[in-house]
Amino acid sequence: RFAWSVINERRFRHGPLITAAAAVVLVLVYGYLRLPVVDSEMAGAPKLRFGIVQANLGIREKNDDPQKAVRLNRRLTERLNELGADIAVWPESTITSPILASNAKKVPAGITEGLGIPVIFGAIQMWLYNVAVLSDSNGDILGIYRKQKLLMFGEYIPFGDIFPALYEWMPYVVRMVPGDSSEPLKFGDRSFGISICYEDILPRLINRMAEYSPDVFVNLANDNWYGRTHE
Repeated sequence: RFAWSVINERRFRHGPLITAAAAVVLVLVYGYLRLPVVDSEMAGAPKLRFGIVQANLGIREKNDDPQKAVRLNRRLTERLNELGADIAVWPESTITSPILASNAKKVPAGITEGLGIPVIFGAIQMWLYNVAVLSDSNGDILGIYRKQKLLMFGEYIPFGDIFPALYEWMPYVVRMVPGDSSEPLKFGDRSFGISICYEDILPRLINRMAEYSPDVFVNLANDNWYGRTHE
């Protein structure tokens, strides 16, 4: 009875209701017409099949036997190549030894050459940078991304440059330097926006990468820093 009296007294405003209903109808109609076009474009677009490699190795295991990580990742990559992957992605810090030189043009022997497939893998450069390396099927380095947002008390100590003694007090913290480029890595006519570890949850950083319009975002991570603990 109250609703009827409100309408009769013309206090009920029809305009907003009509506008909202029209907006919903417009969205539904647009989606109905647009989605088939998008599906068709996706079906006809060039494809790049990524093979994701996860050897499930802890930090200590890799440090104790660096070649074990290489062997496992190579074996899994060979299998992915057989399954038709166009490019393989290895985790962050897959290769901790040997260390990449500052002007490295080729992946160190025994890592990616002979796999017959390009690889994006995590490594350490000059003991300074946490990097993602893009190599072609011959082991030639096509590009290197240096992690820009380092992890406090893992990759650096705040104010450690001012008080170097902090690194002596906390010897398990490495002393890394952040990178300064968000440019994507190029693979032929494709481009990859690379991030490492928790960088992919930082909107400003990812938005800077997006300004280069990469074809795909690739994140390399290693979630084994805390070993077999609950963390």
